[in-house]
Amino acid sequence: MSDQLQDPTWEGSPIPGAPHRPGICLSFDDDHVDSWWQYRSLLDEFGVKATFFVRGLDRMHSAERDLLLQLARDGHELGSHGYRHRSVTRHYNADPARIDEYLAQEVIPAARALREVGLQAGSYAFPYGHRSGEYDAAVLQHFSHLRSIGYRRRYLPPHRLRTIYHRIGSGEQLHHALGLDNAYANDGFLHATMRKAQSQGLVLSLFAHRITESDEDYVIRPTKLRAALQLAASLHLPSYTVSQLI
Repeated sequence: MSDQLQDPTWEGSPIPGAPHRPGICLSFDDDHVDSWWQYRSLLDEFGVKATFFVRGLDRMHSAERDLLLQLARDGHELGSHGYRHRSVTRHYNADPARIDEYLAQEVIPAARALREVGLQAGSYAFPYGHRSGEYDAAVLQHFSHLRSIGYRRRYLPPHRLRTIYHRIGSGEQLHHALGLDNAYANDGFLHATMRKAQSQGLVLSLFAHRITESDEDYVIRPTKLRAALQLAASLHLPSYTVSQLI
């Protein structure tokens, strides 16, 4: 069974002496640059700095790259979502013997594409959230932080997932995010997940893809995003980029 499906439950109280700095970490995946740019004012309204994990940066038009660079100048983080969005499991069978192949085809070119537009290769989101411990260690030679997906069993509410939370000061470099898109149907649990972050001094990781008015699976409606940001603001949860989760 995949280790992504074995997230243990955790109801513990804050660790004595640990930094009590709760918040949210919001990221967006793929190449929906026009969508992200259209709703940047919504992020600005709530003072949220997000991480945009971009795939196929080298194939983008110069106008799209310019918008991304402006987002970076605004304080958002640009990370990599792979060079050609290949899956560790589907394309490489999570085979440790193929790690060098994965690095050469997917990771190193992605880091280079970021550097070529003047950006540091800081964070990497595994395409489809597929990963393994061996691949984690290899990718961390090129990126300082990794992001995957926090999956839950049907009977397990997301606030019981340990891996979607980060404790500032832990030094953890792998982060699992809870999906906000229509496909994940997690928006009904947001109050419980954010309330846990607030009460236990944790940072809750969240992610989505395209922002638009649609019922498509990998879409978050602007109204849903606004509701999530309003909830975070009401609980006094500031935002962190993925590279700030140290």
